[in-house]
Amino acid sequence: MEDVIKGVATLDRDGFHGPYALPPGRYNLLFRRYRQGNQIEMSHLQSMVTEGIFKAPILKEGGVLLASGKQFASIILGQDMVIGFIGSARGELEFSISESLALRIRQPKAVCVLER
Repeated sequence: MEDVIKGVATLDRDGFHGPYALPPGRYNLLFRRYRQGNQIEMSHLQSMVTEGIFKAPILKEGGVLLASGKQFASIILGQDMVIGFIGSARGELEFSISESLALRIRQPKAVCVLER
């Protein structure tokens, strides 16, 4: 929790005032209750990370705090969707589908990597 607050403070100090999106590696742990009161950590984070908190299985530890907005980052379509015919198998037809997308960071300071 402290690392997210520090990340928000760092981004805010550098002029990236949110909203933010965060994919934490320990997403499920955010459903723990605080010892004092009934609030869970997820609810607390959602008040700061307003664009969403997402489970990202690719991240083993830590996370990424990203100032959202097209001025900071965008999705680039590398390859449009392509469908290819593989062949027939057991009386059915098999196809492959592929597409590529990439995240383009326009302002690197809009990203804060949270290490464990």
